[in-house]
Amino acid sequence: MNSPIRINFHKKKAEIIILLSDYSENCIRSCFYWYVTKYEVNFQFNKTDCIVSLESGEEIDETNLSRKVKRDLNDFKLREIINNETKALQELIIAKAYANNEALLNDPDGSFPNLDPNV
Repeated sequence: MNSPIRINFHKKKAEIIILLSDYSENCIRSCFYWYVTKYEVNFQFNKTDCIVSLESGEEIDETNLSRKVKRDLNDFKLREIINNETKALQELIIAKAYANNEALLNDPDGSFPNLDPNV
């Protein structure tokens, strides 16, 4: 089984190969957006994977970068999963917040006895 993330180092450059079956393009781009202050970041997408090239003005610490890349990609993947799974709930909360319902205006104590549950 192939690892979803492979990293090749060449002194001041790192090449990160990420399987698109495990990480979406949005997840990858969101993750590496934060790397632009320290690295020149380039993406090359194809059907099965993405190659992210990081170039630095100094030699890259392989151990720290490997840990950081894996941690950050997993972080953004989890954020994406949570966002997708809670999308309907987010929309419902926003709809309720902007609902034109008199009960929300007439019951400041929060009891809402006149609130129609079907709204």
